[in-house]
Amino acid sequence: SSLLCWGAVLSNETYVSYVRSAYTERNRALNLMSQALGGNNATLFMVLKQTVPSLRGELKQEFKLLQGLVARSASREEIHDWFQNEISKYRDDIVFGQFLEQLETMNLEGIYSSSTFLELTHYHNDLFNKQMEYIRKREQAKREVFTIVIVTFGLICTIAVVVQGWST
Repeated sequence: SSLLCWGAVLSNETYVSYVRSAYTERNRALNLMSQALGGNNATLFMVLKQTVPSLRGELKQEFKLLQGLVARSASREEIHDWFQNEISKYRDDIVFGQFLEQLETMNLEGIYSSSTFLELTHYHNDLFNKQMEYIRKREQAKREVFTIVIVTFGLICTIAVVVQGWST
């Protein structure tokens, strides 16, 4: 039963670790892209050219694909399909989806407001910080419960030995 529990806990912890690192990487991507959009003449290709080398993991590969689409002057439908695929893939991260929608609009119209990107980035950063605070509190509570269980088990064993003797 301990092996079964270990397997279930390990698979769950692996999934949680993957989700957390993906969320962290999306937050990094938003911050990097917002910085790259600070210039008045920024284009989607220039933003991707500046930020993609700094990204990691799956998100880097996805944005490399977008960079390739934009570099080869792909049709609007291809680029729109890429954005729709990514927005649906990260549907749980609404702010990231809105950021992607703004990038798509910027690419189509060639006009953007850097304040919109900054607001979305600040909002995502606030959510990210709140989530990290929640995770820290939850981990602290887990440690406290585990400590209480160990101390209680030790106390019960000590009382049992003292009351009934070691030989019993």
